[in-house]
Amino acid sequence: MKIQALLAASVLAVFIATSAPAQATREYNRILTAMEEDYQAAGRIRGRAERKQAYIDHGKRFAKELSDFLAKYPDSKVTFPAKVNLAQVLQMAKERDRAKAVIDEAVPLASNHIEIRRLADAASVIYTSKKKGWEIISASLAKVDAEPLRAQLHLELIKYIERPEGITKKMRSEWVAYRKKKMVEVCEAVAKGYPNTEAATLAQAMIVGSKTAPGQPAANLKFLLDVDEKPLDLDAYKGKVVLLHFFTVSTRGYRKSKNYLSKLVQLGRQLDEKGLVIIGICANYREHQELLDRMIGDARIGWRIYHDGEKLWNKACMVYFVKKFPKNIIIGRDGKVISTDEAVIDLEDVLPEVVAGS
Repeated sequence: MKIQALLAASVLAVFIATSAPAQATREYNRILTAMEEDYQAAGRIRGRAERKQAYIDHGKRFAKELSDFLAKYPDSKVTFPAKVNLAQVLQMAKERDRAKAVIDEAVPLASNHIEIRRLADAASVIYTSKKKGWEIISASLAKVDAEPLRAQLHLELIKYIERPEGITKKMRSEWVAYRKKKMVEVCEAVAKGYPNTEAATLAQAMIVGSKTAPGQPAANLKFLLDVDEKPLDLDAYKGKVVLLHFFTVSTRGYRKSKNYLSKLVQLGRQLDEKGLVIIGICANYREHQELLDRMIGDARIGWRIYHDGEKLWNKACMVYFVKKFPKNIIIGRDGKVISTDEAVIDLEDVLPEVVAGS
């Protein structure tokens, strides 16, 4: 596991409200402030080896502080986050066995869907296994009383599907097939167990999307809102050819993306009157919104855009099981999928033929 992933999880940058005993709260917040400052200072060290050692020292220093804190306040309302923080800094200090033990101690303390999710994330890093996150969520579902939140947490299991023994990293197609199978199993359980929830709606769409192939009905996205807050109801485009274009925007590849997106915009304008509709699905994090806005202006994109602030877990990508970008899915006038694997470079030839022939 790269150290950056551990560092990103190491500092809880949210201060606990003073509903906890005042003294424990003040001390815990003081530790968090010091952790953040120390972490930032370590990150500013230029030498790679020196910076790596600084992070280890950071872990050791705050493992002691948090251990002392928990010994002094073993049963306060900040015990849970303090234990998670302790496990994370122990991992940074290269004390994995102690970190695992602290994670196990924290499991019964996680009392709501946010804490359970956070613990599952931390455990997956510390155990270097998604299986542990799966186990924590599965064992903790009953703690969540509100059905919509429990359904949402149940669906989170799809993020913790572990590659099984016998399927190596080189066996990509087998791993993709296995993961999709397990995701569908989770979706079916959520759709059946919590039928009137948003999580069930997404799960049902994913079940349809898992069957995406030429000749199959396209999964609708009407429960999702585009950047203009209008539903992406694909049924509204019956009688037209729809291109779902899944893409990302980055600073490094900006010029290359701008060039192909500008050509796609021109192609869309040429075929608009003949019945082509393009919908862009942007899989970028929320902090990249300005970069997306810049691309929309520079490439003069006029088609609808969906962007929910997620990348790997963008909901439209989840429905269509899209993991690599750019990705194109062409839907015919009858609402059935025509193609799922057209390369961007081929669209200039393929789309006019599809529009003319359908």
